[in-house]
Amino acid sequence: MEALVQKNLCKFSMCQGFFRGAMKTIWKYALESLRPQEITLRKNAEILSAQFQNEKLCLWVLLDTGEIEETYRIHIIGTGFNINVKLDYYIGTVQQDPYVWHVFAEVL
Repeated sequence: MEALVQKNLCKFSMCQGFFRGAMKTIWKYALESLRPQEITLRKNAEILSAQFQNEKLCLWVLLDTGEIEETYRIHIIGTGFNINVKLDYYIGTVQQDPYVWHVFAEVL
């Protein structure tokens, strides 16, 4: 699964090479479906936003490339759906007419 997510990963440097080694960077993760899926981030990563871009649900994440990796499971839950999973962090709500999806992360 990680290889699949990494294939859709876009990286934009905030530091433009001013610092050597670890740096804060914003990465974009294009999710493959609305089903739960695992992504690898860095410790203390901050998920900034969840939005649709070109009909794909994407996450934008601020992270420090020098931190160790952590795995998260992303859950996308529709309004009115039953919730029977552990939800650690609320990421955001997105609309895909006529649906409204609520995005959460679970730390694994």
